[in-house]
Amino acid sequence: MPNFWDIPELVHSVVSFLSKSDQASLARVNRQLWLMAVPEIWRAVPDFRYFFLLLPADLCLWSSDIESYPASLRRQIHTSDYDRLLLHSRFTKNLHYKVETAIFGVPAEIWNLETMSMAFPHLQSLDVSVTPWATPRQTVILSPFLRPTLRKLVFSSELGQFTRTLRTISQTPTLSLQEIELNCFEGFGDLGEPARHVILSQEGLRRITIYSLGDVTDLVHAAKKLPCLTHLDVKRLWPAPEWANNRGDQEDGPERYFRSLVSLRVSGIPAGIIYLLETIKSNGITEIMVELEDFTAEWMPRDTLLALDAFKATLINLEVQIPAQFTWDLLEPTLGLDRLQQFSLTYSTPTISPQVTDSRLLQMTRAWPQLTSLHLSNYSKTPTITLVGLGYIASNCQKLRLLSVAFDGTRPVDPSSLPADDLLLEQSVMERVDVLHSRYKKGDELKITTSFFRRWWPCARIVASDMSRDEANEWEHASAASGTA
Repeated sequence: MPNFWDIPELVHSVVSFLSKSDQASLARVNRQLWLMAVPEIWRAVPDFRYFFLLLPADLCLWSSDIESYPASLRRQIHTSDYDRLLLHSRFTKNLHYKVETAIFGVPAEIWNLETMSMAFPHLQSLDVSVTPWATPRQTVILSPFLRPTLRKLVFSSELGQFTRTLRTISQTPTLSLQEIELNCFEGFGDLGEPARHVILSQEGLRRITIYSLGDVTDLVHAAKKLPCLTHLDVKRLWPAPEWANNRGDQEDGPERYFRSLVSLRVSGIPAGIIYLLETIKSNGITEIMVELEDFTAEWMPRDTLLALDAFKATLINLEVQIPAQFTWDLLEPTLGLDRLQQFSLTYSTPTISPQVTDSRLLQMTRAWPQLTSLHLSNYSKTPTITLVGLGYIASNCQKLRLLSVAFDGTRPVDPSSLPADDLLLEQSVMERVDVLHSRYKKGDELKITTSFFRRWWPCARIVASDMSRDEANEWEHASAASGTA
């Protein structure tokens, strides 16, 4: 039988599962283990400052006074000072670099050394964040990190630093990104020339995440040059383009792009979201998440989700978040999406009357017979669905495996309105039921579980993720005692 230590692939696999401290201890044993542990230690680095701990102490500044660089920098810096940094950086594939206050600074002399151009030859993912309170002297120089191997870039900063850095990225011809995330702390407004140039310079992009976008028009037009884009995430989409608010004046509507899109996640005001949905021409989109935000305290426009009908042939995963007032008319367009397999709705109970009730739940479950996952969560934690509504889910969604819903168990239930046992027991594939913040009489957990859940979902585990630890434990005990798990 071969010795364990004589199989490098197996040893590397074991070492990769150890913690950083254990890997460091292993590296101190002998040279053979050092060679196996060090690449794992430096593969994913959570803080770039760890690299500068490898340098002579007087080359970096650990001081509250960012303006005074150490006088020792006037001495001649030898390439040998960077040998260890260059050695370990060749193992690094994922790197995080966060610049905060004036506690830490890297003098420009270090960044500008020619030897730094040889660092990080295999870097694949880079996450850089420059907080708004970082001092102007803490300039981030990305050049040493912009390798041909880099595939993912996450960058966050204030506007000035943001603009300078994006220009550097767009002027790097060897860069070939597949994923980019951009966050300007002061808000984008429109996309801006530097950001647009970065996106247009990376034709191989497959995933884009943008924060605080004020005008989606530039992004839509840039999409014409992105044939591989499959995932788009726009967070905090605020003012819509001026003509999007008057789109009724256009005979054919906005021109459609994003033809290769598979997944869309967007949050912001309804007008901007409507316009973005109307520009998507993809025939293969399978996942959409929409978070509607409106601080005007007005009701959500009824036509906000009408554009979803264009994706009914392929859409299988839909998530909707509505923290403001709305009426059922807003959700009615989703009933036409008969191929849905996963649906998640997080909403606030309107002040006039509840909009998600047993009768509405009956409509939803009949419209989506292919559902495998259903999540209904109420911001106000006031259940408007009763056990009757859960009965509709049990009878109409035979393929459902995961269910999260809060119900009101204090209301009396008419047994004639519940599905018959013989229709459900042999067909149920339910694996997990989360009762969230359901309302019920204390001590009724076992009664509800035995009388209803065991009849409908005999193999499901019952949990309560949105209750106190004691309440959650009671549901766990009830689930075990009733034999549902």
